[in-house]
Amino acid sequence: MTINNPGARTVAESFSFLDELSESDRAGLELSLICNCDGGDFIQSAREYFSKSDLALRTYQSKFKAIGSEVHSSIREAEGEWYMLLSGDDSLKAQPLSKLLQLLQPGHIGAGVGIVAYNVIEDEPEVEWQTMPLQKVFYQPFIAYDWSELKRFSRSRLFTMNNSLFRSSLLKKSPLRMPEGSDLAEYVYSYLPLPYVKQVYYADYDLRYTVNPGENGTGGGTEDITSKEDDLLRITRILYDVYRLEEDVRDKSQREYMYTYLTAIVSTCGLSLMMNENEKDYDRLEKLWGWMKRVDRAMYRGVRSKVLFIMNHMSGDRWSILRRQGIKLSKRFLSLKP
Repeated sequence: MTINNPGARTVAESFSFLDELSESDRAGLELSLICNCDGGDFIQSAREYFSKSDLALRTYQSKFKAIGSEVHSSIREAEGEWYMLLSGDDSLKAQPLSKLLQLLQPGHIGAGVGIVAYNVIEDEPEVEWQTMPLQKVFYQPFIAYDWSELKRFSRSRLFTMNNSLFRSSLLKKSPLRMPEGSDLAEYVYSYLPLPYVKQVYYADYDLRYTVNPGENGTGGGTEDITSKEDDLLRITRILYDVYRLEEDVRDKSQREYMYTYLTAIVSTCGLSLMMNENEKDYDRLEKLWGWMKRVDRAMYRGVRSKVLFIMNHMSGDRWSILRRQGIKLSKRFLSLKP
C-alpha cells in the first residue's frame, strides 16, 4: 500500500484507518509513503509516528511538485503480493479493508487474477464522475472473470489504481519507467500491466472514500486535469508507444478494453489542447495525430475511429456542444487531486 502526497492532513489523520484494524490485519500490510518536495516535515513526522508502532514504513521524497518515478520505485521495492496506491485526500474504511485483506489470503483468489476491483464512495454524491459503478460491469461479485465475460466498458468504468488493487508481480513486469514529475502516474501504471492480466475480480466492498475538500480548512478539492496539457501529451506518447495492441494483445476483449483505456487518455489530451482555441495547440494536436499514425497505423485507426476524429470536423454550435460533453466525459475518467 502506498500513500501518495498526503497534503494538509496530519500523519494520524492519513493513517487513521490502521488504528481500527486487528493485529493480524496490520501484519498483512506493508506501507510506503510518497511526498512531494514540500513534504519533508510530513515524512519526518511519519517516521516518528511509525517508530512507536509495530509497522514499518518505507518513504520516498519527490524532487518535484508532482510525483512520478517514485511510484515506480515503490512498486519495484514492494514485497507484498498486491499493490494499492492511495491518494493523499483519500482514505480507507477499516471494516471493509479487513474483509478485503481476508479475501486476499492465499487460496481465495486464483493465481490468474491480476486486478481486484472495489467500490469508491464519494463524500459528495452529486459529483457523479467520482463514483465508480463497477456493478454495471460485473453481474456478480466475488468471482474471477475472463476478459470475454465482462460487459462493455465506458470511460467511467475503467480499472485504475484509484479503484483497484494490482498484483505486484505484474506491475514489476511492466516495461516502462515512469518519468519524473508527472501527476498521471496512477494512470500509466494502471495501463502497463494489462497485457499480463488474465482475469479480473470484483470485491463488492465500499472500501475507499474521498475526504471532503473543505476539511481542515484546506479548501483543496479536485484539480482540473485539462490544464495539464504538457503532462497529458507526454503520457499520451508514452502509453501509445509502449505496446502494439494488434500484435501484443491476442485476446480480442482484452485488446478492446485497452483501446478504450488508451482512447480515454488520448481524447482527454486532445480536448485539453482544443479548449485553448489557439493555433499553437491545434498544431500540437495535429502533430500528435501524425506521430501516432507513423508509430502504428493500425492502432491509430483503432483509436481515432472511436469518436476522436469528430473533434477535428465539428464547428460552430455543434463543436461547442461536443466540447462540453467531451470534457465532462474526460473528467469522469481522469481527475487530479492536489
